Amino acid sequence: MLPTAETLYEVIEKTWPAAGFETVGPWTIRNGNGGGKRVSAATAEHNIEPSDVRSAEVAMEKLGQPALFQIRDNDQELDHILNDQGYQIIDPVVLYAAPIEPMAENLPDRLTGIASFPPLAISCEIWESGGIGSGRIAVMERADCIKTTLHGRVNDHPAGVLYLAIDQGCAMVHAVEVAEGFRRQGVAAKMMAHAARWAADRGAKFMTLVTTTDNTGSNRLYQNLNMARVGNYHYRIKQDQTKEIPR
Repeated sequence: MLPTAETLYEVIEKTWPAAGFETVGPWTIRNGNGGGKRVSAATAEHNIEPSDVRSAEVAMEKLGQPALFQIRDNDQELDHILNDQGYQIIDPVVLYAAPIEPMAENLPDRLTGIASFPPLAISCEIWESGGIGSGRIAVMERADCIKTTLHGRVNDHPAGVLYLAIDQGCAMVHAVEVAEGFRRQGVAAKMMAHAARWAADRGAKFMTLVTTTDNTGSNRLYQNLNMARVGNYHYRIKQDQTKEIPR
C-alpha cells in the first residue's frame, strides 16, 4: 500500500524543513528564511474560527513574510474561511508516490549519477540557473535525515541535479533541475532511476515527490514512471501580497 497524503505531509516537513517553527493558537507558523512557499506557509493543526486568521497574519508579519496558508486535503473549512476573507488560491500541488524497486531496477545508459552531500559546485550552478538559490540550499543543509544530492552527467557533461532525503521509508525528491541543452531528452527520468537505486540501497520503500498541477511536463514524467497521485494541497494568499510570495 502506498503512503497516505498525511504521511507525505510529515515526510515533506522532515526532508524540507523550515528555518523555525512557532505555535500560535491553532496554527503552526513557519519561518521560511528565503526557502520558498513550502517552508513559509502557515498550517492549521486543528479546527479554526474566522477570528483565528488574524493571529496567523500578525505572526507572519513579524517574520517579514506575506500571510500565506497551506490548505491540505482535510482543510475544507479553513479553505472556505480564507476564501471568505479574500484569500485566493495559488499553486495547487499534487503528491505522488510509487514503490521504489521497479524504478530502481534498471539504471539507464548514457547518464552517470553522482551522489554527493554537500552538493557539488556545478550542481549549485545548475540550480541557480533555474532559480533555486541559497535559501533552498539552506533548507537541504538543515534537513536532519538520510539525504543526498544526485548530479547527473551525460557524456561527462553536467546534465541535471536533484535533492532527495529519506523519512518513514519514503525517498522524497525535491528541486529537480535539468541543465539547459539537456532538456526534453529524458534526463530527469534517468536521474530518478539513479535516485531510486541510491535510496533503495538505504532502506527506502517508496519514491515520493510533489509538483504543481500546472507543470504539465513534470506531471507527465511522473505518471510515465507509474507514480500514483496520493494527495493534494494548495496555498491561499491575498491578491495584494502576490508580489511578495516566496518562490
